Amino acid sequence: MLTTNRVLDAATPRSRARVRRRRWVSVLVAMALATAGWALATPLGGVVLEVEQGGAAQTLGALRTTVSALVAGLLAWAALELLERFTLRAGVVWTGLACTVFVVSLLGPLAATSNTATAVLMGLHAAVGTVLIVGLGRSAGLAEQRQAERITAPAHP
Repeated sequence: MLTTNRVLDAATPRSRARVRRRRWVSVLVAMALATAGWALATPLGGVVLEVEQGGAAQTLGALRTTVSALVAGLLAWAALELLERFTLRAGVVWTGLACTVFVVSLLGPLAATSNTATAVLMGLHAAVGTVLIVGLGRSAGLAEQRQAERITAPAHP
């Protein structure tokens, strides 16, 4: 079993930092976007974001929205890191996995108590999912590119 990240270990320390920075930015932008979307819809737009859960209506507040986006981002990042340990095509595999998870996550907003809440929640899911899939997916491509450059680079005498 491998114990290190092959893709990032093959890169220079500078490129590793660049990949991690891009991943942090993706997660934080997704989190900020979810929070901003909630703020625009709920206090400013007057939409009550409630979902049916266990037979009772639960209101989705700013903290729950923000933490959900953060957790989704960190789990997506962890999945990408795990795939990079075991495959050279982690970006392609991860993108397929991320798109599948995104589509399944769209079932959650269907439990909203109003059509408006459903539309807002679908929009929040789409915004967070898009940022994470594009941002983290591109960072995988960068890491794979760095590894390919290192493998194909001529040896120095």
